[in-house]
Amino acid sequence: MPGCGHWLRGTARTLMLGLAVVGCGSQVDTAEHLTIPGRFPNEDVTEPLIALEAFFDETQFYIRYQGAEGIVYSGGNWANRIPLEAIEAGKADRGPYLLPLEYRQLEPWESRPAESITGEILSPQDWRDFREQLFASSLSKVERSGLALHFFVEDYFLYYDAAAVFQSSRLVDKPANYSVKESISFTEFLQRGLQLLEAFLEEKNIAERRILFNTGDTGAYSLPFLYVNLDLPIVVFARYEPKAASKQTAGPAVPYIQTAGHLAHSHLGSLVTRPVSSLYRLFFVATDTVRETATPHWLINLEATEIPPVNDGPGMNLGAWEKYLERTTGRESSRGTIEYLVDGEEFFTRLIDAMTSASQSIHLRTYIFDNDDFAEKIAKLLKRRSNKNIDVKMLFDGLGTIFATIEKQDSLPEDWEGAASVRRFLEADSEVDVRQASNPWFTGDHVKTIIIDHQVAFTGGMNIAREYRYDWHDLMMEVHGPVVDILEEEFHKAWAHAGFFGDYGYFMQRIAPRLRTTRRTLVIRCASCLRASTIRRYSRHSGPRYGVRNATSMSKTLTSRMT
Repeated sequence: MPGCGHWLRGTARTLMLGLAVVGCGSQVDTAEHLTIPGRFPNEDVTEPLIALEAFFDETQFYIRYQGAEGIVYSGGNWANRIPLEAIEAGKADRGPYLLPLEYRQLEPWESRPAESITGEILSPQDWRDFREQLFASSLSKVERSGLALHFFVEDYFLYYDAAAVFQSSRLVDKPANYSVKESISFTEFLQRGLQLLEAFLEEKNIAERRILFNTGDTGAYSLPFLYVNLDLPIVVFARYEPKAASKQTAGPAVPYIQTAGHLAHSHLGSLVTRPVSSLYRLFFVATDTVRETATPHWLINLEATEIPPVNDGPGMNLGAWEKYLERTTGRESSRGTIEYLVDGEEFFTRLIDAMTSASQSIHLRTYIFDNDDFAEKIAKLLKRRSNKNIDVKMLFDGLGTIFATIEKQDSLPEDWEGAASVRRFLEADSEVDVRQASNPWFTGDHVKTIIIDHQVAFTGGMNIAREYRYDWHDLMMEVHGPVVDILEEEFHKAWAHAGFFGDYGYFMQRIAPRLRTTRRTLVIRCASCLRASTIRRYSRHSGPRYGVRNATSMSKTLTSRMT
């Protein structure tokens, strides 16, 4: 069996810890958690899968296991997912890797390697013993809290339930009454348990260099098998893949048809329902075009300006700065706290934690809500929450979202097929209320705000798309305090403006009583510098006055005030 020993000369250490993410997905005994709609779509694995033997050749892997339906023959292609040559050359990660069980059949394979190369197969009890030791030393036992573990392109939530029994689920399926106490990467998690793993293997008298764990994990997206090779080293999980739910995917012409229809509605329909704001936007588009044509670009002036020396004297006059901001923005002040969330892992972990814990409402406004694999996870979470009597409102920019669905990111799985219409996908089989902002004169609404339960808001530069979670460097802010009321007022104005009544709805929302009328000063507590400074509330919206602006003004202004 040439190539098998070559491929499997690998590592077990990095691997075992990884398995901590599996093992108990279906053992949750909390009724509320089990009844979340769509927690595990098409969950048809209710009994643990027990591997009996496994094989590898140059491109395929084979696993024969005992399931509820009897002996099952399964497997898939490993060569297109694991860069073995790069691993051997030290140019790629040693794992862990995920191999989906691409097929399951009751008939024996027509052909397979002649020799089993698995080594020793360990039982679900062996895995539970190791897992309990691992989590006893690393997982917090604070009541109703757990650990967010970032594993490949999936995030898991690990916790102890009310009976002090370890449980795990995908982060998007986290129980609503639990919160994330700590968030770590899989690499960090592996490093925490290396010594513990060494001791465990020695205690079990395991000398075999190639190991297959039966984890006992069940349900859709479960990880029932863990392969460890101690020589390479390399770590590989086999994942049970549910049948994909049916959805309407986009043909090559669909996005362009959607664009034409949306532009027609934005220009013709908006002149009827939004005449004032449409003409106002046209005025500003025209004046901005003339101004930018007649004057040098701001970047040219900036590059021609000598960088001033660092000020070693007194600090800036904050009182004068506040007055300048009042004159410039024409806005009141407010009060609140801000925590910076840098990059997608930090932001989306916190966002998903807040969304899964929401008890009243989720109001989301964004420029782009993509149709990639990560955005679909967020969409499914919003749909499930809406079906649990949470008021979910989704407002996105029409052109921004349509154009995003046309562009394909390099990191997107090759076989991914996105939904043809983000709006229809969100609305299907759910209570999500969706509105799409119009784009007269090709203006756009780049505001990103998410308000949850009227208590916490997120704002900044990130849209709902895969690249913001995994690929790009960006910033969001988590905001608490009275300023959340103002952000929510801005959301409701934009929501009304995007509705059937357009300008009239916006006007009625604008004159409606405010959530709170007290004038405030927004105080920012910067976790990194441990000091407080004032910051001006400044949020663009899609109403008549500010709809032509296409920058995330609030996040820029909030950030600038921290200097």
